Amino acid sequence: MNEHILLVDDQAYSLDLLTEFLSEEGYRLSTARDGMEALEILKDPSNDFKAVLLDRNMPKMDGLEALKQMKKHDHLKMVPVIFQTSMSSEDDIREGMDAGAYYYLAKGFERDTLLTIVKSAISDYKGYVSLQNELEETIESVKLMESAAFKIRVPHDAYNLVKLLAHGCPNPKKAAVGLIELLLNGIEHGNLGFSYDEKKQSIQNKEWQDEVKQRLELPENITKTVSLDYTLQDDEIHFLIKDQGEGFDWKKFLEFDPERLFDPNGRGIAMAHGQCFDELEYRGKGNEVLAVIKRVNKE
Repeated sequence: MNEHILLVDDQAYSLDLLTEFLSEEGYRLSTARDGMEALEILKDPSNDFKAVLLDRNMPKMDGLEALKQMKKHDHLKMVPVIFQTSMSSEDDIREGMDAGAYYYLAKGFERDTLLTIVKSAISDYKGYVSLQNELEETIESVKLMESAAFKIRVPHDAYNLVKLLAHGCPNPKKAAVGLIELLLNGIEHGNLGFSYDEKKQSIQNKEWQDEVKQRLELPENITKTVSLDYTLQDDEIHFLIKDQGEGFDWKKFLEFDPERLFDPNGRGIAMAHGQCFDELEYRGKGNEVLAVIKRVNKE
């Protein structure tokens, strides 16, 4: 395993407990006692952290301010931050979400909960990084495309399609994160019919990828596809994504629900809605979504 994780907490007991649990799993660990010390460590280019476990309340600089500072640095802003907190009010969570925290760990956590959240955060991050690294090979001709229609069936198809289409966007890396989340949602929850709780349980049991492969090969799923229609409309790029599922109650997933705060899944749509697109509109029963990106880069 050997992924590098930074543990940030002003309480020695908490650091000792995190170190004990994570070192047993083969993670490489560094520690800091406050946000200022953590930022100094994070800014060192020789450190390649795959996740940061960050305490919310600390002296000198608290976790929220440290997170805001991370988001200002290109090489740190995508590193997943797992907030350790005893605060679970909607205002506290919204403040953390607005700053870029999508993973949470409750004080008094159990070992298995810690390991599941850490593994999910690192897995998501490595997937994004792999996808974004491949975007470095620019395909300028995509920007000449005015409309196109695509159909995909499996996650591998989704990643290949995103690597193509993101090049037509003003911020390819940000667009790639949003598009892959919407396409995978269409495959996994739409066409394959996984419920939120089924995915949560499968991740916790470390069986998720195998279960996806098994459902893809079921006779009733062999011919199911997710379609994506790409169009340029004046100064906007439109992505219309449709799956062949029964739909879902999408309204509660546009924002990160405090009730799902400590689950290993359920962040993708909220991330796409809050950080990746200028507009995101689910339609009808939820198996159709329109994502819009302005062609003028705001950054």
